[in-house]
Amino acid sequence: MKYILIGAVVAIGGGVFVANYMIAEEIRSDLDQASAAMAMFGNLTYGDVSVTPFGDARVDQVRFEPHESDENYRVDRIAVKTSNLWTLYAMTHDMQQGEPPDHLQVAFEGIHLDLGGELMQAIARDMEASGSRVPAFDAAGCGDRTRFTFADMSAMGYGTTVSDLLFEYRIKRGGERFEFSGTVSTEEMHSIGFSAELGIDREAANAMAEQGAGASMNPQMAAAMGLAAVNLRSARVDVEDWGYASRFMDYCAQEAGMDAEAFRSHHLDAWQANWKKLHLEPGENVLAAYETYLDDPQTLSVVLDPRPPLELARFMGQPDGGEIHDRLDPRIVANGGESRPLDFALTGGMDLAQLQKKLEAERGGSAFGNIEEQESLARENADSTEAETPSATPEPEESKPETPSVISIKELPKHMGRRVVVELNDGSTVVGRVEALEDQRLKLRRELHGGEMVQPIYFRRIDGIELL
Repeated sequence: MKYILIGAVVAIGGGVFVANYMIAEEIRSDLDQASAAMAMFGNLTYGDVSVTPFGDARVDQVRFEPHESDENYRVDRIAVKTSNLWTLYAMTHDMQQGEPPDHLQVAFEGIHLDLGGELMQAIARDMEASGSRVPAFDAAGCGDRTRFTFADMSAMGYGTTVSDLLFEYRIKRGGERFEFSGTVSTEEMHSIGFSAELGIDREAANAMAEQGAGASMNPQMAAAMGLAAVNLRSARVDVEDWGYASRFMDYCAQEAGMDAEAFRSHHLDAWQANWKKLHLEPGENVLAAYETYLDDPQTLSVVLDPRPPLELARFMGQPDGGEIHDRLDPRIVANGGESRPLDFALTGGMDLAQLQKKLEAERGGSAFGNIEEQESLARENADSTEAETPSATPEPEESKPETPSVISIKELPKHMGRRVVVELNDGSTVVGRVEALEDQRLKLRRELHGGEMVQPIYFRRIDGIELL
């Protein structure tokens, strides 16, 4: 028995050693190919490549030195983390087959950038040439700047920056939950992180995959089919200040020749003016949160917690802005304090819902392209036109039994091809024609983005059906 155990340990150890070696060699091969591809621009080198038995792979001291320059840009470590060694070994093959691992983390640790170097200056010139209509809010009121240049950053003490970049995702509940997050952090500056959780209706996703297999469709149709099974359960963005807010405020106050309190007031006015350029006006909660953060820079967070989860397909194209805001329930938190509603209004004192009503009154239709409302309005107009058009040869009226507007699932076979509104038990509605009926689901033909798709809906998800 002792020898069997020893043999098993040796076999496992040998397997781990071989797997480590093969993974490390594959990483080195990929890095050598990248180095060859970058040869015309500069020299790409790397240090140690290591693999742990726990599913981690690391590459240390990755450097890039542009030709005809004494600059060098480096990353202290690039790390990939999976759940175990076998997952790491099989990851490349599995991803090519469309089977990503359940957990993956990629980190770039210690990214060193010289903002005054020739390469970064060339990037800055390209960015300035391309331009942007969105103003940078940190530079609000700092002279005529729309954003800080690398020269400004150097003047604030950020001539050379050291940053970390982290991305991670997890697939849970057998593929029904997808969590992902990312963080960009820079020493003595700040950390900006985001995270989200998506829910996936696997039955709907599988049904749509079956339907889409071999079908010819445009990208919008493919996206609509993919998103029809996905819902947003939560999301958040977090900013943690590590000294940046006080630096840019001091720098701009000096540039403007103002004392700290005078520039604070000037910056807040310019900050609000920048929002107004985007046709948005921050409300009391947003302004109070930003003032709290500015006076004592710690953390600033925006949190989305939709209840019930938000169906992404429902809001493709031109959605109802007021409904989106209500469903997302966005909130803002400063310095870990009270969570308050994220209150933005459109310039002119209207919120999104009020703007929609105003535009609908002016245009006689839905301002945001709500398909259901447009179709209802078109039917009403058609009915009105038919009623007003005199018939050349009036026919005697016949008494016809009224068709009930609300029907049950059992009555669907009588209404094949009929347009219906299906109310789901998550509060959402779907409009389309009854295409087919199966043992456990209804197939509804819908018009989306200039094309058609057949969406399966399981009977257990249906709360009600109304004829159109």
